[in-house]
Amino acid sequence: MPNGVTYHPNTHQDRLGKLQEHLRMLSVLFRKLRLVYDKCNENCAGMDSIPPEQLIPFVEDDSSKHEDRSAGQSRPATEERREILEVNKV
Repeated sequence: MPNGVTYHPNTHQDRLGKLQEHLRMLSVLFRKLRLVYDKCNENCAGMDSIPPEQLIPFVEDDSSKHEDRSAGQSRPATEERREILEVNKV
């Protein structure tokens, strides 16, 4: 071979067999993943969707502190954030 590696048919067959086994395992794992995905969608079908903005914590800037907050919705999140920060400091 040009790069100085000798060709051995047995090594080639071993590597080919390992590659095919990995591809079979990937196929099986993706089928299992699809089953889990379908089951999750089935179980969550009746749930109300939550806007992504409510799932992502954010740091308030000075301008947002002066704005009206809707029905104290951000207050529990702020308290929860403080609790988490206190726990992480310890």
